[in-house]
Amino acid sequence: MSAATRAVTGLDVGVRDVSRPTGVPLVVVGPLTRTGRELADRHGGPVLSVSRGATDAAALRAAGADVVDVAGDELATLLRDVESVDVAVCALGPVHPGPVDLVGDTAATERDLAFLRRVLDAAAGRPVRLVLVSSVVALAPTPDRRYYGGFKSLVEQALVALVAEHPAARLDVLYPGRLVAAGERTRPWHRLHAGFSGLAVRVERCLQDRAARAGRRRVVGLDARLWLLVRSLSLVVSGALPGRIDPPLELVGTKETS
Repeated sequence: MSAATRAVTGLDVGVRDVSRPTGVPLVVVGPLTRTGRELADRHGGPVLSVSRGATDAAALRAAGADVVDVAGDELATLLRDVESVDVAVCALGPVHPGPVDLVGDTAATERDLAFLRRVLDAAAGRPVRLVLVSSVVALAPTPDRRYYGGFKSLVEQALVALVAEHPAARLDVLYPGRLVAAGERTRPWHRLHAGFSGLAVRVERCLQDRAARAGRRRVVGLDARLWLLVRSLSLVVSGALPGRIDPPLELVGTKETS
């Protein structure tokens, strides 16, 4: 818990005693991601870390974080005295490419979007600056990452629609490529990748830009720019070749008729 948070009145919200912040608190969705941890460590003001369950809550408590339950109803009270709210969305939808889990990913995304709606409603017209950490894959997915990239695009659009309902809210989106920790840069080509700490700095810069009214979108990392270039060239080449569907479609559940 930061010194700025300790200085204000304590409030019991069920997970632990959380101080009611003043000024401009930072709400972190996905505080256990490496980017989320970097942000919490760097931030000088009050930080509210969003817990998605008992496991999250235990890990966040062990780190000394102020924990807010994703399904809780304490936001209106917690944000009553703030000037504005900063929100870093470090995880929304699938965090990494992997097996398709449409039911689970949809339920988790709807839960997180409902929480973000409550943050915007609790701000009650005060400025809310949101930064979504997405992925460059959302802009140009490869065939094996269509689910991951498509889901990232869907959650971004859902968040855009949500922010549009609140005139005092602004959304910036960052599209990093592969992220590495400082100690993982063991090969020359690792310099192409952005670092977790560098991404956290970019998130902070977006949040600190009080003058910007319209949200902005930025690609982060040289590898992310190269990814877009390669995908663009691939689409140009494929457009000149005979049309085909890759991978081939399989018809499931059909019966042959004689």
